[in-house]
Amino acid sequence: MTTETTKPPLDAPDGVHASDAPPYVDVLQQTDFRLLMAERLTSALAGVGFATLIGYQLYTMTRDPLSLAWLGLIEAVPALLLSLIGGYVADRVNRKRIVLATVAINIFCMLTLMVLARDPERFGLAAIYSVVALFGFATGFFRPASSAFEQQVIPMRQAARGASLTATMWLAGGIAGGPLAGFSIDFLGIPTTYGLIALLMFIAAICFFLIPARPVPPPDADETIWESLRAGVRFVLRNQPLAGSMALDLFAVLFGGAMALLPIFATDILGVGARGLGFLRTAPAIGSLLVMVMATRRPPTNHAGRNLLWCVAGFGVSMIVFGLSRNFVLSLVALFFS
Repeated sequence: MTTETTKPPLDAPDGVHASDAPPYVDVLQQTDFRLLMAERLTSALAGVGFATLIGYQLYTMTRDPLSLAWLGLIEAVPALLLSLIGGYVADRVNRKRIVLATVAINIFCMLTLMVLARDPERFGLAAIYSVVALFGFATGFFRPASSAFEQQVIPMRQAARGASLTATMWLAGGIAGGPLAGFSIDFLGIPTTYGLIALLMFIAAICFFLIPARPVPPPDADETIWESLRAGVRFVLRNQPLAGSMALDLFAVLFGGAMALLPIFATDILGVGARGLGFLRTAPAIGSLLVMVMATRRPPTNHAGRNLLWCVAGFGVSMIVFGLSRNFVLSLVALFFS
């Protein structure tokens, strides 16, 4: 009779068997992954903080809901259109350089907005909108490159655990970013808050810079950018479950979402100011985090289509309750369930 000696994997701590190690210890031991988690956390803090700040600033300047509509349009259109091109570029150009270049542009935008916020009447809305458009331009290239680079940092055998940890860091930043921005606006002022957001972006850039660059995998086919875009559109349209779920989510959020209107509710309807706005913005992220934890224990794979319809219906009811509410706590609960 022979005996076999079971050896711990190379990525387990010395003297610790894989079955005895905590489930995430292997991926957390990697320096590159820890840097990526720190980058995700600080980027989310900065992103949600900026979204909270810019909406509050514009609405308090103008008291005009259309100013928020223009804000969303000017930021979203470049980001959405260029994300298609950004994905093509990220498949062919050094992704680390793309991310660092776009973060540098975003830091420049925050510092410029900090200067503009010191005398907004002198510079006017056009200057602010121009900077926001530049921010949207950079975002269109940042997201595809950052997402693709993340997949290269996390080893394939640890992809599920690594992705869940980075998603948790992103949600944690989303939860904390709104309230921190609200308190900073109230206690430090709008210009200083822009400076703090620029500092968070700089920290994120340092974390990303310390991660060694990965080679860009060769593209599957030598396609032009327009051929690549057409292939992507054809794939979505031919996949009915994917196209249907994307369209349902798009129209539900596009016509039913209230996030862009939160500055109006916080200032004119609920009367809770910048701090209340921060908590309103963070409520959906808390709900998302709890649902993500529940989904890891009971994945909603059975009757997925029916579950999606129920979720959209629940989202609609939550938005109706939020729209009718004049109570801050009830509004928080409605956004939490949205």
